[in-house]
Amino acid sequence: MKRPLILIAYCALLAGLAFFALRTPKLDTWDILAYAANAEARHNNDFIHLHRYAYSQLQLHTPAANFINLTESSPYRRKTASDPVLFGTVLQFYSIRPLYVMLLSLGTALGVNPLLSAGLIAALSFFVDGLIAFLWMRAHTSEWIAFASSLLLMLSYPVSLVGRLDTPDALAACAMFCAAYLIFERSRLLPGLVLLLAAVFIRTDTCVFAGFTLLFLTRASNLRIRLRPAYALVLICLTATSVLAIDHFAGNYGYASLMHNQFVNEADPPDARYSVSAALYLRALASGVGAPAVMHGYTFTFLLIGLLAFIRERTPMRDLGFIALLTALAHFALFPYFHDRLFAGEYLLFAIAAVCTLGVPITRAFRPGQSDASGGDTRRLTLEISAARQKLSGHPRRA
Repeated sequence: MKRPLILIAYCALLAGLAFFALRTPKLDTWDILAYAANAEARHNNDFIHLHRYAYSQLQLHTPAANFINLTESSPYRRKTASDPVLFGTVLQFYSIRPLYVMLLSLGTALGVNPLLSAGLIAALSFFVDGLIAFLWMRAHTSEWIAFASSLLLMLSYPVSLVGRLDTPDALAACAMFCAAYLIFERSRLLPGLVLLLAAVFIRTDTCVFAGFTLLFLTRASNLRIRLRPAYALVLICLTATSVLAIDHFAGNYGYASLMHNQFVNEADPPDARYSVSAALYLRALASGVGAPAVMHGYTFTFLLIGLLAFIRERTPMRDLGFIALLTALAHFALFPYFHDRLFAGEYLLFAIAAVCTLGVPITRAFRPGQSDASGGDTRRLTLEISAARQKLSGHPRRA
């Protein structure tokens, strides 16, 4: 099969998966209520109006069983469903995703309900991730291995999950993934850095990935993407300033309030004064969504896949895997809340680093006469030296 046909076949399958994700969303995430209300708040920020709007949209565009689940399945959900003030005060935890909220607001302005807008964003991000994965792998391995590997990657549970969630996680992972592709694979530094910094406006925690990437670029072996330390420092400061500005203008309650809300009591007033003690951090770490949750997730599966890249000599792909590892560790250490959807970007990078690093020797194993990678390199080098000598002997240098 010719290369364009393989690409067309892959895109058709990927589009089918994205359409399936759009048609079968995971509707058990309460966050969509807060994002829908934040999108509407650009027009009317009255708490009572936002409360009525978000729950009416949920009731109109989801099955009755899902509406009951998001309004009655826990004390907190029952309380927010009946208390517009509590619901309104919680919205500031979600308004720190300005680019995502703007896209939802754009969708509603075009006549698309916020739940469908969120589903379209997630499904489209899933499709772009799959296309980038295929193109990236194809550059380092055979067409068929890239086809099979990227398809399996997109079918894996944590990657397919974010394509079905009405949250900004798929879009944030897509921004991270595309930025890494532009920088490390295509050596397109400027658009890659723009996308890297834009990811912060989708999810502010992507600043961790941006910071490690900028640090590694100061030591990049590829001169086309190497950054001077002074430039990297300026961009790191710009990233940090962006996060602080988002928090300030969105009215974010701060890290301590988020920790208390997540790990102590969601129904407590988020604007009260809280502090993060060692006891609270250890409580968060030992909670059901802390360290024990990591053991039940897909972290170790993708981590083992990513570690395959480290058996090779240093390459940009291995560095990328190391950046993803540091990002995942720092992300969880700073906020010990684990859910696979929050680490989808790192999972994609682990898989890419492994396949692209090991792709060349695997490809040679399927090519007759080139099963020995080192032997193939030696024969190629010998032929190049012989051709150079013949050229010099036929065209001697003039004094």
